[in-house]
Amino acid sequence: MILYDVIIIGAGPAGLFTALQAGQKSAKILVLEKQPHPGLKLLLTGSGQCNFTNIRPIREFPHAYGEHGSFLKPALMHFSNQDAIAFFKQHGIEPMVIDENGKVFPKSLQARDILNALLSACKERKVAIRFQQKVTRIGKHSSGLFQVQTATETYETKNLVIATGGKSYPGTGSSGDGYGLAQALGHSLVAPRPGLTPFYIKNFPLADLTGTAFKDLAVALWRENKKVKTLSGDLLITAK
Repeated sequence: MILYDVIIIGAGPAGLFTALQAGQKSAKILVLEKQPHPGLKLLLTGSGQCNFTNIRPIREFPHAYGEHGSFLKPALMHFSNQDAIAFFKQHGIEPMVIDENGKVFPKSLQARDILNALLSACKERKVAIRFQQKVTRIGKHSSGLFQVQTATETYETKNLVIATGGKSYPGTGSSGDGYGLAQALGHSLVAPRPGLTPFYIKNFPLADLTGTAFKDLAVALWRENKKVKTLSGDLLITAK
């Protein structure tokens, strides 16, 4: 059995980026992905165009995450939006600011280019990626080593990273597997809540406008006759 320095569960952008960073230390790295291909949800980002960061000052980023912004602040400050832009430039991705909200896309407007840059960087650092390897069980030996089991293999590693994503899009692999894996190692779980969700409106008055898109529109959210939020941007009317 091969002993790895780091095993990462999940070949999305978080898992791949973790792998290539760990690979800088000449460590033996393995990424396990249950899907037949990497980065499936990444390819859907920004309608397939992949807005990979925002050009606004990094100090403003934590506010976009509401009450949990303080938790993310150290990570955001350690690797800023400018660091992300510099990384992708180094790997052949020319960034482009596409709208007034400061979203940064690859100049090609192709999410595939972002994924390929991550995969190329992993290959340069000799990161191994194995597909169709759904992790079914993890544990930790008294020796301090982690054991990772899939349907066909058993692996051992000095360090383990769970980068499986949340539960937002099961069809891409984000089906919440990581919650149970983390609990198996003794971690507690904060009940997850959706961060992006639709509103379904009874007797929707704009149903006749289904499929109509508007540019630079302001939308306000009211609760108990009090305006609580105003957002501006492009708007698409759907049937619901």
